[in-house]
Amino acid sequence: VQFAVGDAAPNGERFTMSLAPSGKVAGAAKPPADPLSDQEMAEVRSRLLEARRSRPRPDVDDKVVAGWNCMLLENLAEAARGTGDPGLLEIARQLGGFIEEHMLSDGRLHRTWRQGQLGPPAFLEDFAAVGSGLIALYQADFDSRWYQLARVMAEQIVERFGDPSGGFFDTPEDQRELIARPKSIHDSPAASGGSLAADLIYRIACLGGEPEYLRLAERATASVQALASRYPAAFSHWLALMARMAGPQ
Repeated sequence: VQFAVGDAAPNGERFTMSLAPSGKVAGAAKPPADPLSDQEMAEVRSRLLEARRSRPRPDVDDKVVAGWNCMLLENLAEAARGTGDPGLLEIARQLGGFIEEHMLSDGRLHRTWRQGQLGPPAFLEDFAAVGSGLIALYQADFDSRWYQLARVMAEQIVERFGDPSGGFFDTPEDQRELIARPKSIHDSPAASGGSLAADLIYRIACLGGEPEYLRLAERATASVQALASRYPAAFSHWLALMARMAGPQ
């Protein structure tokens, strides 16, 4: 700190916190008696940047994750639909187009993309979040291509991730490297792949009038109903879905 601040704060008089010899904060924050001028602050920032450049840079995780981006896509599309903001809708369209153009290979979704390279095959969470994001985008601009692509995501969930006892596995049936197929059901803190998948299947059932998909959604929610009634805080997305399913169809 002293190197970075230099003469801008002689004897440390303008520090808002006192520092121990170890470099840790030793005192409580307090407003400086004589605040730095804009010119002095600019000099301090420049010196701090110089000091930071001398240290090893942290690694940057700059890959694009399909599921996480489409959780954002769903919120962008819903915000655009609710506010009528064309800027939000355009951002959502660009994100949907990116997923369609860059994260699918031979009709199969991949979990990540980085610098033009596709990562591993997608998990249940990715298929479900992408499908839900595309459904939300379709409901915002009524471009049928988004609905058709969301329908493809739902079909692959049913065919490759379905559990005959109800609900969905996290990994596809053709991924043989694992000795067991995990099945995430807890919504903590983000929605689980299982609840996202059931939600998507239910939306497709409602929009497309498909009774088989409705039965799949009902079986999925029934498979967690007992646990959700005992531990509701861990099943928030499931419970929100159950509430919608219990209402007018």
